[in-house]
Amino acid sequence: MKAYVQALHKEISFRIKNLEEQIKKNTSLITSKETMNNPLNYLTKDNFTQSSFYVSWKKLLNEVKLSNSKYNKDHFELTIRFHIFSNQINHQEFPLNEALNMIYEMKGDGIEPTFETFKILLEGHANSPEYNSSKQTLQRIENTLGIFNMMKSFGYDMNNIEIFQTLLDSCIPKYERFTDIDFKPIRLKIKEKIKHINNLIKIHKAKHNQKSMLTLLELYGCIHSFSEMRHIWFDMFLSGYHRNLNFYKTFIKASSQNIRESTYCLDVLRHQMSKEYPPVYPDLETYNLLLECCIKCDDLITKKQITNHIMKHYSSTQNSQ
Repeated sequence: MKAYVQALHKEISFRIKNLEEQIKKNTSLITSKETMNNPLNYLTKDNFTQSSFYVSWKKLLNEVKLSNSKYNKDHFELTIRFHIFSNQINHQEFPLNEALNMIYEMKGDGIEPTFETFKILLEGHANSPEYNSSKQTLQRIENTLGIFNMMKSFGYDMNNIEIFQTLLDSCIPKYERFTDIDFKPIRLKIKEKIKHINNLIKIHKAKHNQKSMLTLLELYGCIHSFSEMRHIWFDMFLSGYHRNLNFYKTFIKASSQNIRESTYCLDVLRHQMSKEYPPVYPDLETYNLLLECCIKCDDLITKKQITNHIMKHYSSTQNSQ
């Protein structure tokens, strides 16, 4: 059972990583050597339950049931994990509530799920395609907070920024992060949840890291809370975090939605990169994001300057592509 779960976990981790890159860069998935060599890369929503991989898994489960009157802890844990990973491929066939029911069944049998299984359950909810629209973002947050409270009820120490990172991830709309019109009506509610999670981080004395700070920056950009976004930006500087290129790109992309923030990026932020320690050097994507700010605030002079810089330094790169 463990080998099946490990194989599926590797595949799902790879898929989620590719989806994140696709969303951030707005590019199609590229078939890499890792994808080609992965024995599970053929699994799709339509063929998963007919695949030899899944059929042999079900056969193994039946053998376990025939040889044991009850599932032991390892059986429960592995089955839950397999279900969570399968949800990423076909969420209709493997809904998240069934994995939750297995947790309740364990509890009823006096079996305590491990911290790692809870963590996988939490991450599964944060990344599940069951919540593939902005309107469902709030429900995803409620569910992840519910799992968090369940973990606390089992007595686990929650002083772990990775757990709170997953809670923050659950607040981010998975598609059209900065441009989704349908996301507007729930922005204030999402903001309340972000503040609640931030308070939980303080209560449990977990320490932010660069990843969690970057997520907060992106979150406030998603909900157009630009004042909070700036607070995060300056807090990072005062706390000694290095605002690397990813931070700048996230800030600029979020700012390009707003005239005032776009002007700030062009007049102030782009000149701060060289003053960071170590210095931050913009790439072509950064300049393209700055061009979006130029368009938003109708800054034709800066637009011309940036365009000339791109033509001078990146024209050969663009031609080769």
